[in-house]
Amino acid sequence: MRVAALDLGSNTFILLIAEVDKGQIKKVIVDETKLVRLGQNLFETGEFHPEALERVKECFSEFRKLIDKHQVEKIVAVATSASRDAKNKDEFFALGEKYRIPINVITGDLEAKLTYQGARENEGSFAVIDVGGGSTEVVGKNKDGVLLKHSFDLGCVRLNEKYIKRHPVMKPELKQLEQFIEDKLLEKKEFLSQLKGNELVAVAGTPTTVADMMLGGGFDREKIDNAFIPIEDWNILFQSLCGLSTKQRLKIPGMTKGREDVIISGMLILSLLAKNLGAKGFNVSTRGVRYGLAIEASINADL
Repeated sequence: MRVAALDLGSNTFILLIAEVDKGQIKKVIVDETKLVRLGQNLFETGEFHPEALERVKECFSEFRKLIDKHQVEKIVAVATSASRDAKNKDEFFALGEKYRIPINVITGDLEAKLTYQGARENEGSFAVIDVGGGSTEVVGKNKDGVLLKHSFDLGCVRLNEKYIKRHPVMKPELKQLEQFIEDKLLEKKEFLSQLKGNELVAVAGTPTTVADMMLGGGFDREKIDNAFIPIEDWNILFQSLCGLSTKQRLKIPGMTKGREDVIISGMLILSLLAKNLGAKGFNVSTRGVRYGLAIEASINADL
């Protein structure tokens, strides 16, 4: 079955078109990412910004052309944090109808499950962290093999808008941001303690951008996928980026336009999670929700 799986997040929209058979992805045809920033000012105003909705329109138009070109048999699209929060979410869903993209709003727990399903092809003892624009999903198995998951209200766009007012980042702002994240993680100390000892797999734009920068840019998917980043190297790059303006960050090979501001909050979320989980670093995955969604769509007729 040829499936189009769309992950419509607060920061990025991703389209995966793949051949899927009995819960296995046999061939990836398209894997396209667009920085839409749907969550622009959403966490301050409670509404989607007109500019964000215009970017959604442009993105959906492009995705629809790709879906038609590759003669997709089934389309599944999920929206998460931003769409749950917006007062004017009907405008967003109207765009989905216009471009024949059926949007389903899913819970953070389901998002976590799909992330875990899609993060890796092989089994093993690992926990997955997915830093989105509005929330961060953490999912993994405890020592008894039980799958545990939690959605934290910690997103790179949400926290950037709330705490980071200028670049280079001022130390008091960074300290406030760090304390806020630590407090949120402390609330789920017992949950996180059950995932200690797992290998950490980091998905989504923050870790793939960091890996790309460390590899010199060019986004070589094969090199980025499964790349291991020691936490020491991660933190050194983080401190370096904090001392740069957004324009200076964009000059670094591998830095994606549209991520030069939110990279700070995204990296700090991941760094503090690694600290709380006792991890020595991250294995980066270019996969994620869309892969889990495509797999689920092939075996679940209700999707």
